Amino acid sequence: MGSRSTSVPPERLVGWLQRFEASHGEVAASRIDEGMVLISGDGTSAWIDLSEIQPSEFMQNEIPPDGDEPIDATSAIADLADAAAVDGKTGVILLRRGGYAIGVVEAGRLLVSKTGTRYVQSRTAAGGWSQQRFARRRANQARGLVETAGEQAVRVISGAEVHQLAYGGDKALCAELIQHRLMAPLVSLPRLPFLDVPDPRLQILQRAALNLNSFPIIVTDP
Repeated sequence: MGSRSTSVPPERLVGWLQRFEASHGEVAASRIDEGMVLISGDGTSAWIDLSEIQPSEFMQNEIPPDGDEPIDATSAIADLADAAAVDGKTGVILLRRGGYAIGVVEAGRLLVSKTGTRYVQSRTAAGGWSQQRFARRRANQARGLVETAGEQAVRVISGAEVHQLAYGGDKALCAELIQHRLMAPLVSLPRLPFLDVPDPRLQILQRAALNLNSFPIIVTDP
């Protein structure tokens, strides 16, 4: 028995189910815990994780509750796709030590972007006063990165009529950014699930644009 994982954005979910059925046979579906289980005719199963998909309260109204009763897979998948679809424009802010990537996304397409680098030391120095100086210098570098990212985020995203924001990268730095005074024009916008991404670059930002609010899926062979 082997398994493989993938990530499918809402607009491609129905097509993914059709290809899954074409390869493995008719699918039976059931809702369990924070996910949906699909069992195909040849015994291949797929677990669709729903725990991170937004808006969760709308989704709970769209799909059946937990239970052993089978549900129609085609209808359930279509409802999932509709519930998780990201409407309008989304501002994306990716931030890690040393760099940021900011953009406006619509329908999986990156409309405008800004990327940049700013050095932040990452290794621990020797003990004593040297370590304290190192810690202060590193904190100052991180604050400078956050401020630069905030300036660029407001410049790129404000006025673009975005409906929501998606943050990604370093959670601590993003939390600091969210609290920064520069982010006041954007802080009230709804947030999509946090994006786990490597060092922010244009290619990473483009990939994030394609995968906003995607469904994590684990396929297990019989």
